[in-house]
Amino acid sequence: MKKMILIFNIVAITCIFLCIGIGLTVAQPHPHSISGHILDNESNYIKGADVILLNERTGDILELQSAINGEYQQDAYNFANHYQNGDIIRYNVTYGSVGAVKTAKIDISKGGTKLDIVLTVEDSPKTTQNPTPRRITITKSSAEMYLDTDGDGVSDNVETLKGSDPKDACDPNPNCAQCDVQRVPKATPEAFSPIIVSPVPIPTPVAITPAPIAQTPRQAPVPSQPTPKQIPGFTTFIGISVLIVVASIKIKRGKSERGRDK
Repeated sequence: MKKMILIFNIVAITCIFLCIGIGLTVAQPHPHSISGHILDNESNYIKGADVILLNERTGDILELQSAINGEYQQDAYNFANHYQNGDIIRYNVTYGSVGAVKTAKIDISKGGTKLDIVLTVEDSPKTTQNPTPRRITITKSSAEMYLDTDGDGVSDNVETLKGSDPKDACDPNPNCAQCDVQRVPKATPEAFSPIIVSPVPIPTPVAITPAPIAQTPRQAPVPSQPTPKQIPGFTTFIGISVLIVVASIKIKRGKSERGRDK
């Protein structure tokens, strides 16, 4: 009886482990290659092109560069959230001042996704037995290729693909060190010192001196001219003479009459 119980337990444990293994196999996708070549308009391979792969469903990205033969290769399983059948992968390829954007769908029935991308690049460096470019081409440095304007650790190209602001350190990761530097600290009561209100000075009354009134200068009195005395005229003289004559006549008549009476 004990032997049968022991055998039953061993079989049960084995079944449990098999179920767990099958579940993990089903849950996790198998490796899926994403590969291809980067070429110019004359079908020459381009070395050093920047290739950014974006899983449009999850927003995860993978960054790589084309090799000397223009080849790029990455595994879709390396996405942070892996992949699912039917996921749309966006390819953002740049080289110097030119670029291209393509999309492809993951189909696990094909075992891998292969896509050759052609860039219209004039006089691009060729990959031959002697990979010397026909012209001297100035390639971008690592700092230029992975320019990170806001310093949040995510390159501008990646932020543009994911739709975040390449000039905002708090987008998309508000917990990065650069965002903490730019974040304005919250004000606390201790951060404020008491405000001392200075008394308002009382204005000193200003004596207002009345402005002198302009006076019109007095005119000096004009001396009055003496009224000229009127000198008796000829008529007055005639009248006085007549009176004298009349008086003389009366006096003579009076004397004559008095003489007659005597």
